[in-house]
Amino acid sequence: MRHLISIKTPLTNPHLSPPHLSPFSVTPKIYGPYGVFRNNDLLKFSLTAFLIADAMLTIFRIIIYQVADSPALTHIHSGIAIPKIILPSVILILFFIWINRTCKNAWLLDPPKMKTTPGLAVAYFFIPLLNLWKPLTTMIELRNASYGRNDKLTTTLPLWWILCLLIAFLSLFHLVSYLPDNSKDLLTVVKKLNIVAQPLRVILDYLTISIILGITLAQKKRAAAWKP
Repeated sequence: MRHLISIKTPLTNPHLSPPHLSPFSVTPKIYGPYGVFRNNDLLKFSLTAFLIADAMLTIFRIIIYQVADSPALTHIHSGIAIPKIILPSVILILFFIWINRTCKNAWLLDPPKMKTTPGLAVAYFFIPLLNLWKPLTTMIELRNASYGRNDKLTTTLPLWWILCLLIAFLSLFHLVSYLPDNSKDLLTVVKKLNIVAQPLRVILDYLTISIILGITLAQKKRAAAWKP
């Protein structure tokens, strides 16, 4: 049990049966290699709210693109440009914090099977070449550790990661269009790709919400049911 330690407040009467335990008894705290179990509810709610807001803004932009000739809507489009830039940055920061904390919980709940450290779970997103597949394998590892079994692999995580890579590529291509001396043909292609990318962002937002809710809830259930 070197990976999992439980600390309980001693009862004043050791002969009391469980149904008659004092209501003031402290719930056992579970500790692992990276400390106590972390409640990620606040992160879960924050990420869900920001992801829904991002999806709604993206849908709004899609609608505006259809009637872009209207001067009034053009001003509205400019007005939502700033939050549309800020929101993804906030979401990414919170998501990486969530992954780090979730990985620490996974080491606590399933130490023999966990291989990826909390630091690497985040770092893999930034390491060239490794960031093409390692984040996906890390998320699968976290999911299996959180649910406590090797669930049959569904299409959710692979689809989520394919969309992440595709949107990252489209975003990079979009940035290239801002370079000087770009041809009109390139700008036209970028504009068409951007139209394709918008619905994909909405799908990605809701897939991310599904993954965050599922893993966070699974970890809480396993922690609540754990017995020393």
